[in-house]
Amino acid sequence: MKVNNRESILNILKNNSEFISGEEISRNLGISRTAVWKNIKILIEEGYNISVNPSGYKFIHNKEIVTPYEFPGESELFYCNNESDSTMSIARELILHKKNKPWTIIISRKQSNGRNKSGSLFESPEGGLYFSIIPEIKGTIMDINLYPMAALNSLYSALIIENVKNIYCKWPFEIWTNSKKIAGIIHDFEIESNTIKWMIIGVGVYIDDKLSKLNIIQNFKKGLLEEIGSKQQILTNYTKNISLIGRDTSFIINNRKIRGEVKYIDNLGTLSVETNSSMEFGYIGNSYQED
Repeated sequence: MKVNNRESILNILKNNSEFISGEEISRNLGISRTAVWKNIKILIEEGYNISVNPSGYKFIHNKEIVTPYEFPGESELFYCNNESDSTMSIARELILHKKNKPWTIIISRKQSNGRNKSGSLFESPEGGLYFSIIPEIKGTIMDINLYPMAALNSLYSALIIENVKNIYCKWPFEIWTNSKKIAGIIHDFEIESNTIKWMIIGVGVYIDDKLSKLNIIQNFKKGLLEEIGSKQQILTNYTKNISLIGRDTSFIINNRKIRGEVKYIDNLGTLSVETNSSMEFGYIGNSYQED
């Protein structure tokens, strides 16, 4: 995959503990010294701590910054924004204008119009992690809820790797800790001739500065690739992670509160609950878990 000059310059700076001249960088990359300075100026504007003196340039370690250049060899797949209305809407525009590539990821430091699965405003202040991914998938209308299940599995694993304590999943696509929601997943798609033409998976995570956003994104993508590669395991992993089968649990289904024992969840996104008086069925689009 193509590596751009800015990514290459940052890599050179990170791998040199001393000042390195613009002349040496330009010679290594085959670009002008003016081009070197312009790219370094942009890196500084984006938040990188780079010291500049007559001897050249030196990278000074600073807090984690999420930019395309932090994903070596894949930077052209990443769109990073300081602020957006929502990463989902940007993803839709990329698809509409055929500018996306498989596994394109759109990241925003904050969103002004992020939405949850019900369409309500999803508060997205700076400090959280908000991104949408356009995975390369093949499937039919029967699979539209299977892939967000895979995404929940992947995000759950990524947060465990980051050592987030006491986390658990809730129906359909939420992650909680200590009675507080910390993450959610939504998805959008288009069906053509019974086949998934495209899908976008949106992820929102409320995290603190102790967690690595870069690691979460990388491990999420890695996990999602593995889940999609073992499609037959997605539902098994999901039902294990969400841990509802056989449990007496409260749900809101079609704006009605019901309580009962969960009998099964299927790959279509059907939730079967046995109450004292009847069998109730919830679906990913019309229900959520209360406790």
